[in-house]
Amino acid sequence: MTTPRVCPGVALALLLASAAVAQKIPTGTLTGTVTDGTLPLPGVTVTVTSPNLQGARAGTSTVNGDYILELLPPGLYTVRFELQGLQTVETTVEISGGLTSTVNAVMPPMARVEEEIMVTGSLIPRPTLEAMAPVTTVDPEQLTYRGLTRLESLLQLGLADFALFQVFLQDLVILLHNRFQDLGLNLLDLLL
Repeated sequence: MTTPRVCPGVALALLLASAAVAQKIPTGTLTGTVTDGTLPLPGVTVTVTSPNLQGARAGTSTVNGDYILELLPPGLYTVRFELQGLQTVETTVEISGGLTSTVNAVMPPMARVEEEIMVTGSLIPRPTLEAMAPVTTVDPEQLTYRGLTRLESLLQLGLADFALFQVFLQDLVILLHNRFQDLGLNLLDLLL
């Protein structure tokens, strides 16, 4: 029967590896609250960067404005607080292994930006339409002055031309609308 042989080099490597795993580097935690000065701010992006950290680590504040970033290697960190419509806040903090550091932030609103918009334009001339036949303009005020208030009376005047009759009806509707407004009534409300 043979006994298993262990190579001394392999045994030493396993021993050193297990010692390295046992010596875990302690990490720190960053926590705090973000407000606008009076109320907590939810949804704020909190980003930390450090030479001791590969890349950046980010989190978001809760409904209560609280945030927490864990497992940060010890070192000096830049902490950035961002939320649209508010000024970005940036500060530095030292994170120690095995400890919790607190950074609270107050984010003031952005300075109000005023814009001035100038609109320029010109009137586009419309072509003048000329009638094929002579047109007589009749003012609705004159018709009511003459006692012609009924449609039958107007038709007896010889308003056979449809275009003239249409213009008359438009003017009559405007006149009635204005009269009803003078009385505090709305013509459309009465018709509907």
